[in-house]
Amino acid sequence: MSKQAVNYLLGQLETLGYLERRPDPDDHRSRQVHLTPRGRDVAMTMRSAVSEIETEWTALLGRADFEHLRALLTRLSEGLTRSEPS
Repeated sequence: MSKQAVNYLLGQLETLGYLERRPDPDDHRSRQVHLTPRGRDVAMTMRSAVSEIETEWTALLGRADFEHLRALLTRLSEGLTRSEPS
């Protein structure tokens, strides 16, 4: 993902109130990204949803098959990320 695309997405999330960018006190050329209270609430909601899905899928597939599925999806995601132009 290009720097421009990341900046655009960060700007959108900042406009929606999920994060804020602050100057880096150690490097005045850089900015730090911080979640707002709204962003932390959404992150907790997403973690909870993922946990519920993982519990459900583990019950359906069994622990070993679910872990295998997770490993395959991770490999797929990493492969797709590596193949994206920057």
